[in-house]
Amino acid sequence: DPSLKSEPNLLYANGIAHYLERAGVNFNLALGFALLAFSTFVYDTLDVCTRLARYILQELIGLKTRTGAVLATFITLALPMAVLMITKEKGYLIAWPIFGTSNQLLASLTLLALSVYLVRTKKNPLFAVLPMIFMMVFTIWSLIQQIMPLALLARPLAFGAKAQPDVVIGGVVGIILLILSMWLIVESVRVLTRTHNKTHQMNT
Repeated sequence: DPSLKSEPNLLYANGIAHYLERAGVNFNLALGFALLAFSTFVYDTLDVCTRLARYILQELIGLKTRTGAVLATFITLALPMAVLMITKEKGYLIAWPIFGTSNQLLASLTLLALSVYLVRTKKNPLFAVLPMIFMMVFTIWSLIQQIMPLALLARPLAFGAKAQPDVVIGGVVGIILLILSMWLIVESVRVLTRTHNKTHQMNT
């Protein structure tokens, strides 16, 4: 289908329009509505992500003044622009698997934090632990899959070969996310170990 090779906004809008047309809605009207909905969603998401990234970056660098806000905003916007400029493929094709994996990673880490809280408050953590383990295992596996193309190029790169920017970006971001997730898992285990030791001392 040639429409599958079109831009993502048109692909989304055509799908919605064809679906609504079967429900009796005029195709052109449905297409315009779908494009408007897509644009609203994308711009709202970009706005929220930019604000959150700026706030987080300000907290990390410790600059809470107006100058810090401007600097954090510039960095937040410059990084994705640099990615778009150096990638050979369309930028969203690189960002989409990273977005999907990081989204699932965030969900699994939320369940991890909830599990630690339930254990520390002496409540049954099973309903949070089981889905957390499932999501964590498959998310880490997905990160490894993103890292593998770059890892396989490690030896050729050592001999002067050049890697595609897309592979490097996906691999580097995957490595960063994997390290951060492992760090949080280790910290959670430490907290649980301390909680267990305190409970054991109180019982003895």
